[in-house]
Amino acid sequence: MTRTFVIEPKKFPELPKLMLATLNALRDLGGSASLHELDERIIELEGVSEEEQAYTMPDGETLKLKYYLSWARTYLKRGGALENSARGVWGLTDLGETIHSVVATEAIYRQVNEEEKQRAKEKRAAKKQEAEAKAERKLLRESSVILPETISPESMPTKTTRFPMIGRTTCWPY
Repeated sequence: MTRTFVIEPKKFPELPKLMLATLNALRDLGGSASLHELDERIIELEGVSEEEQAYTMPDGETLKLKYYLSWARTYLKRGGALENSARGVWGLTDLGETIHSVVATEAIYRQVNEEEKQRAKEKRAAKKQEAEAKAERKLLRESSVILPETISPESMPTKTTRFPMIGRTTCWPY
């Protein structure tokens, strides 16, 4: 039997290969399965030994195979090949049905990584812009220009004064 992926104690498994194994197992299960059924079918189809299943992440608790299978599902979902219709239930999409090679899962892997890089770049730009705006507000406050964060009539102290000659009551700020 030829395995799609290899899992070793000190190396990272190839995620595109785990993604293909996930798609193959879902197809074998009729296109939809619970998380437990899916993981068990992958283990069975790939012939993953008990020893390999026991490998843990550096924290010593998280099972390495389960961790990376979770990432494989995440990439496939973000790439449009899987859907998570209910909690813990995974299903193939029309795109997922058509994927039968590592080349296709590698394309999804690259696509999702590029999207993630773009998202991180946008997040950094927004954070930088916010930091610059905050620094500008601080500089203006320190240069004796008063710029309160929020100004509302309720937040202003007032003094009520009655003008006897006019017969009106007026509120003046202190």
